[in-house]
Amino acid sequence: PPSWSVCLVVAIMHSPQTADRLWAGRPIEERALIFRSPHADVSIPEVPLTPFVLQRAAKLGDKAALIDGPTGRALSFSQFAAAVRRAAGGLAGRGFRKGDVFALFAPNVPEWAVAFHAVATLGGINTTINSLFTADDVAYQLKDSGARFLLTVAPFMDRALDAAERTGIDEVFVLGEADAATPFAELLSDDRGPPDVDIDPRQDLVVLPYSSGTTGFPKGVMLTHYNLVANLRQFEARHHTSEEDRVIGVLPFFHIYGMTVIMNAAMYLGATVVTMPKFDLEPFLQLMQDHRITRAYVVPPIILALAKHHVRRRAPRRRTGPGLRGTSRLPGDPGLRPHRDQSGHPLHARRRSGGQQAGIDRATPAQHRVPGGRLGDRREPGPEPGRRAVDPGPSGDAGLSQQPGGHGQDGR
Repeated sequence: PPSWSVCLVVAIMHSPQTADRLWAGRPIEERALIFRSPHADVSIPEVPLTPFVLQRAAKLGDKAALIDGPTGRALSFSQFAAAVRRAAGGLAGRGFRKGDVFALFAPNVPEWAVAFHAVATLGGINTTINSLFTADDVAYQLKDSGARFLLTVAPFMDRALDAAERTGIDEVFVLGEADAATPFAELLSDDRGPPDVDIDPRQDLVVLPYSSGTTGFPKGVMLTHYNLVANLRQFEARHHTSEEDRVIGVLPFFHIYGMTVIMNAAMYLGATVVTMPKFDLEPFLQLMQDHRITRAYVVPPIILALAKHHVRRRAPRRRTGPGLRGTSRLPGDPGLRPHRDQSGHPLHARRRSGGQQAGIDRATPAQHRVPGGRLGDRREPGPEPGRRAVDPGPSGDAGLSQQPGGHGQDGR
């Protein structure tokens, strides 16, 4: 019977000795079980990240690209593009060169995106640091990544300066003002443009986020310009964000989900991002109302908070566009469905999932999607990359296909 056949295959694959005999001498490609996407492949241009993200900036002009939620301060697309060039010129004037590492240790604010793309414009590498890290954690990442410069905010200065002093950081920049740090505004006052830099999208890294995966210390995940451009094209093919959309930027930009799906994808597709430095339910709902948010990309704890909290019943009954969730399972979360069903304004949740293997959740946030957004349904790969499961064998191949342009985890 078919069930016996399945059991036999499983038994064989769980026997290392049998697997060795089956696959001995065969190349890794023949030992792979490759899972292809049901969707058509997407074209991936070999271009640097920042020009790709900002290709609509001139056309969109005065349209808001980023709005700081707490203050209402806005940067239009044209202002954002100009700020990126000025910041890149200012960094170049301080000796920042292609291949240098710039650390971002700050919550979600418009200047986070300005700094990120200024570094990318110069061929530098952004290493993004968790806002909740201790001084020891920050020092570890600064040293391991080889960072030369650090951007932070005044409330983080105690941890940032402690870590910077231990790791020999050349200069600390701060959003606003703080002792022993250079105001980031000084970079923006530099009128000279950035130098021309020859960037190889397939080889040159643009971001080095850190992931501990399942074991050991956090490791840098080396992502190229081509990798992030590929992921944006994947996202564009399956998620129809447009220039009419307003996206709430509550998930941290230091994580690849917030960085790619919210910050970069929204600007690339011409949408407006309203940033929040951290999640707090009532301000979140207020921003959703005030800015008429159409897309809210969130994670299960936020969905649970929306379902359970009493203030939700006072929120406007305006449906947002299809948001995404990621990083962990949703249907089995206790308490979600009863609260969702009893609410006067049901949650319209659409599911997605990134990989959970070490580094993959840092590399490809749009790599899987639940078709139609049906809760509890199966997941399918997004356009372009295949997935494979293999017996590693003596080659040490872990059996995970990489996102185009990805270099895997940094061995430093």
